[in-house]
Amino acid sequence: MTVPTIPSLSTHTRTVGNRKLKNCHLRRAGTLAEFPDCVAARSLKHLKELTAMVAAGERAVMLFVIQRTDCDAFEACADLDPAYAAGLAQAAAAGVEVLAYRCAISPLGVTLADRMPWRGEIGARA
Repeated sequence: MTVPTIPSLSTHTRTVGNRKLKNCHLRRAGTLAEFPDCVAARSLKHLKELTAMVAAGERAVMLFVIQRTDCDAFEACADLDPAYAAGLAQAAAAGVEVLAYRCAISPLGVTLADRMPWRGEIGARA
């Protein structure tokens, strides 16, 4: 099985040793994938760790893997975990790279497909 590379992780000039990966499978309405699906204190701790790495001059990436084929955008689930949603926005504003990738799912397996938009991306740059 060939595992695809994520261009923004493999072609950057700095090494990425500081990354966290979260499986995202929640879709409640429309075509929006959401994370987390409950209060995620440990995941919030991971965001704080990544933010500290950026503050120390390192590159840090938060990668959401959307394991669904019926979603076309990603967003932090603010109504189920407002602290995590705020933490993700703060981490991005501090320089943590937030990436969301959808999967292709078939009887032969699940593979990483293409990048999908993160709805907080525009606000994080402001």
